[in-house]
Amino acid sequence: MTESDRERIAHKIRATLASEGYTYAGGQIIRPTGEVRMNFVLEGGETLFVALRDKAPGILAECCNAYEEIHAVGMGLIHSATRKLPLKYSEIATADLSPDIIADLKKEHHYYLGAFWGLRVLVAAGFLYKTGAWKMIPAFFGW
Repeated sequence: MTESDRERIAHKIRATLASEGYTYAGGQIIRPTGEVRMNFVLEGGETLFVALRDKAPGILAECCNAYEEIHAVGMGLIHSATRKLPLKYSEIATADLSPDIIADLKKEHHYYLGAFWGLRVLVAAGFLYKTGAWKMIPAFFGW
């Protein structure tokens, strides 16, 4: 798709969303890839993000591409090193964390758990490889 085609489509989408009450809040065209990104805001404060691409993003581009996901992964890594077991979903609301982090963990709890247990598995595998002491492995998982 040529750049002019992409811009024409982006303008049509912008006009359509404007007719639905959305206000254009900014955007960009990434020239090397031709990707178009646009941000919109609805009168009540609801936001909408639109990305036009030639092909679907790869798995690495799709993982941790929002700040909520990054916060959840970061907290999972930190808690993996400082807690015996991860926070359960029901414990998040009462955790001693900022309201923003609590909201992010509630939304992306699967990223939190993946980072928590992923680091544990990595450390346990490294420990087993280096020492061969397989009887110590359950201690890495809180058993």
